[in-house]
Amino acid sequence: MIACLLALAISDLDYRLTPGDTWSVERTLHYHGGQLELDMTQVESIEYVVTGAKDAVTLQGAWKLKETRMDGNVIPTSKELKPIVVAVALKGESSILNQPAPADLSRYRIERMLNWGRPEPEFWPAPEGSRIVGVKGEPKFMGSDKDGLNAYSIDRREDAGDWPMKVHGDFTMHAATGIVVNGKWSIHNAPMPGGDDVYDLDVTVKTISIKVAARRG
Repeated sequence: MIACLLALAISDLDYRLTPGDTWSVERTLHYHGGQLELDMTQVESIEYVVTGAKDAVTLQGAWKLKETRMDGNVIPTSKELKPIVVAVALKGESSILNQPAPADLSRYRIERMLNWGRPEPEFWPAPEGSRIVGVKGEPKFMGSDKDGLNAYSIDRREDAGDWPMKVHGDFTMHAATGIVVNGKWSIHNAPMPGGDDVYDLDVTVKTISIKVAARRG
């Protein structure tokens, strides 16, 4: 019985997407603490769409900053700011040519703590020549509910560096597609993009809408 549950958990960590699937996500990143007792929150949105055909499936994401809050004050995002659009092949080769994404080692490291190796659009790649340390820790299956959601817990940490990050997170995943429906991660020693200090960082994810294309039985 235990072996069956472990096998189920491992397979459920993969995407099971098909062309026509779409979903939208709101993410909140709350940086706090550090030497300056920072209190800053970023609210972001990501629109996902799956395109392609049977042997060549592509996941495309469009990331956009919605607003920034600093010490309780809201800093609106410029209406001229364009989303970062990145595609990744889930199966075969992607037919979409990506524009160069903004390299950012700090954000690359943070995103890596939230993921576990499956293909994801990389909005902030590591700069060329960066020293990348290893990361340990995989999600643990915690159970399923009658609504078709699987629950997971994750503890993950960098295995080297002067201020290695570590994270604990809990999230639920749509069993039919592998889409993360909601979750919360608490990261210690998170770097701020463009800064030198490290902070505590709380990340929340909420899927606003999901449209699942028809599956063939």
